[in-house]
Amino acid sequence: MNPYGMVFSRSTDPGWGYAVMRASGSALRVYLDANVVVRGMERTDAGAGEVGRLIEFAECDKLELVTSELTLSEVLVGPIRLGDDILATAYLDLLTNDSIFELLPVTRDILLFSSQIRARSDARLPDCVHVATAKLSGCRLIVSYDRGLCDLCELDVVEPSHAVFATLDTQSP
Repeated sequence: MNPYGMVFSRSTDPGWGYAVMRASGSALRVYLDANVVVRGMERTDAGAGEVGRLIEFAECDKLELVTSELTLSEVLVGPIRLGDDILATAYLDLLTNDSIFELLPVTRDILLFSSQIRARSDARLPDCVHVATAKLSGCRLIVSYDRGLCDLCELDVVEPSHAVFATLDTQSP
């Protein structure tokens, strides 16, 4: 059966076992929503520090950070609107030249799965694309400040300050 036609539940979905995956020694694969990337790049508050910590975990092979090419488009809007070429270049470098992020294309399967998600909800298409990308790419969590994503899938949606990341502090790479 096509992945966009499947019905997922936490009882059968591999995403529900994210703690077990990390305990077994493999890196925890997580999807970063655009709002998390923006906070990490443009803010200087505690939340930005938490995003920086996720990047450090990825550099130590404790996390695999995944996002969509849609994120690239979303994060560039503000800098382009403001004429901030330095910030736009920083986003491009982070998401396209830095091996820390796996930047995934918006494929036909992602679009078809997105349409299934959107048909069951009142969500905006970009949110559905993010959820579909996370699900189809094997992510165990979605890291986002958008709590509405919880209603779109069975994956846990957490903020960068979530306790699951605190456990990575004590684990060796």
